[in-house]
Amino acid sequence: SRGLGDVYKRQFRDCTAMTQIAVPKSVTAIGAGAFQGDTKLQMIYFRGEKGPESIGENAIPGAEEAEELVIAAQKGSSAEAYAEENGLPFEENEPEE
Repeated sequence: SRGLGDVYKRQFRDCTAMTQIAVPKSVTAIGAGAFQGDTKLQMIYFRGEKGPESIGENAIPGAEEAEELVIAAQKGSSAEAYAEENGLPFEENEPEE
């Protein structure tokens, strides 16, 4: 089966009913504004050891927009770095087997 390769610019923008999403390890890039306006988003779960190679500017809503949002990923991943750089809460995932 073919996995999702990228999350495109503004692909999930303004999906106000979405509360969580799991980003497969096959995703290599998340475009700018991909999840902006997703005000009810509470969890973005990044699968895989490293996370996407690139996460675009304002790809993920800030804490002022999605107040309960947590980024969940493996320690040392690009997703953890994005959370830290953007003041978002981070939760460590256990490595997948």
